[in-house]
Amino acid sequence: MDDIVNAFPDRTLPDGSKPEGVVIVASPEELDRLGRLDDTPILSEALLCPLAASAPVSGEILADANLLVIEVDPAIPESVQRVRAIRSERRGLLIVAALRGMDVSVVRTLVRQGIADVVELPFDRQALAAQVADTLARNSTPSLAPGLAPMLSVVGGVGGCGTTTVITHLAAHFAQTMKLRTCVADLDLQSGEVAYYVGRTPRITIETLLTAGERLDQEFVRGALLDSGHGFTLIAAPERVMPLDDVDVDSLLAMLKLLRQQFDLVIVDLPNDWTSWGLSVVSASSEVVLVTDLSVACLRQAKRRLDLFESVGVDAGGVKLVANRVERGLFKSVNLEAAAKALGGQFVGTIGDVGHSLIDAQDEGLLLFDTNRNAKFASQIADLAKALWNKTD
Repeated sequence: MDDIVNAFPDRTLPDGSKPEGVVIVASPEELDRLGRLDDTPILSEALLCPLAASAPVSGEILADANLLVIEVDPAIPESVQRVRAIRSERRGLLIVAALRGMDVSVVRTLVRQGIADVVELPFDRQALAAQVADTLARNSTPSLAPGLAPMLSVVGGVGGCGTTTVITHLAAHFAQTMKLRTCVADLDLQSGEVAYYVGRTPRITIETLLTAGERLDQEFVRGALLDSGHGFTLIAAPERVMPLDDVDVDSLLAMLKLLRQQFDLVIVDLPNDWTSWGLSVVSASSEVVLVTDLSVACLRQAKRRLDLFESVGVDAGGVKLVANRVERGLFKSVNLEAAAKALGGQFVGTIGDVGHSLIDAQDEGLLLFDTNRNAKFASQIADLAKALWNKTD
């Protein structure tokens, strides 16, 4: 570790900062091909770690790393798994995967896992230096600072299982009771109803932000913010049915970063139809909240979502299960335990079925808190908020 230096005085990024902590992990043969790095300032003091593609990467190697270039062999399960493990333990670390042959399916899988970029093996010194510099420049924003607000991505087992109800009441509790500046971003681009659940008609929707291009900045985002009337702020889903393929993932993630710089907590309502950008949002989240009722159909779909998350490297420990519309007279605790076992985890929150009182409130654009101070429902929301905040704080 004596050779690593955390700054490169002769190279700066667009924001004026210095590139730091580049670590390259690859087989000895691949590192030998790099040759001398004296003529590439961005790499001249990088830490070179000769390791087989299947060998684990120790915490000591990554202690001062800000960007990791790591060899990945898709044919070796341990090679892919070590990238997942690093992503899970070091979410803020930029990772560039080094591959022999650019197999499209492999590249897509790595991108969904949150890999910042991909470089081809064998290494070309100048090409690698250019990609490292570009990756650092593209990510040299305040969004990488330790103070970035937590982001909760919320998804349902199936449509109609009460995800939006959970989101709106959670957001109100975070804002009103816990005094957190909270923003809800409705990314359910084809059927999002957060604004209408709280009785608001949006003037500007999230579609405007996603198509802003270079105009996207804090001021532009502030123009789309809508007061919910319940303590939290929201960005509404589009008025029209927006094709899911129209979303540019870079613009989306940039928008979410801007929100996380401005608020104490960002809650994202995700669609039930999965896309590569949806998985990118999940990978960037502090935690994922999976809401399910206890019907067989919803539990089955919830399990499929958990399997999908695992397949793209989302840490199972970061997915929190919430049981909604639990009827104690019908679904007793033993059934809750059976449902948790079927999903391979434990429920961090359980919310009872409050029936028509909730529907009546939503028809008027109100929260249940406004029309019926149901003590049990309120306490269940409070317990869930506390459990989630303790995990993300």
